[in-house]
Amino acid sequence: EEDTQNYFKKLAGYETLRVILSNKSILVEGPSDELIVQKAYQFANNNHLPIEDGIDVISVKGIQARRFLKLSKDLPMKIAVVTDNDGDYDHNITERYKDYISDRIKLFSNTNNNQNTLEPSFAACNDETDLKTFLGYDGEKTVSEYMQTCKSEWAYQVFYSDKQFNFPDYINECIKW
Repeated sequence: EEDTQNYFKKLAGYETLRVILSNKSILVEGPSDELIVQKAYQFANNNHLPIEDGIDVISVKGIQARRFLKLSKDLPMKIAVVTDNDGDYDHNITERYKDYISDRIKLFSNTNNNQNTLEPSFAACNDETDLKTFLGYDGEKTVSEYMQTCKSEWAYQVFYSDKQFNFPDYINECIKW
């Protein structure tokens, strides 16, 4: 479509090429999602990073995933999208992406609207006290609220840690798929 072509003509970087040339890719919203998806993959796959198994994890900056799906909907690769529900799963996931779901394109998001982004989803499946200790946080906010103020930093700490974490079900489901 012309609007999709015009969008990608203006887009900087090589994410477009990475999606088109990959056999399998996981599109994520941002750097923290990219780190956490890769760490979850490592834990589930004998410490292999996704790229070692031919899977490219690509940050597509929020809701741009639909643009990438428009671009690749007629191409043969397998694409997973890991995205936030932003507090309304039915609208932001089911309705927004209904035209893209197929046997080779699948969306993964938390169905719980109270766990609207990665941080509350990650915090919900791990012990709050353990997370606070691990992150060195002793403030009054919940660990989820704290994590939302330092998105990339907490994800970076998790990625480079040897500690075993639990990962949200929707991320585990993506990795299995």
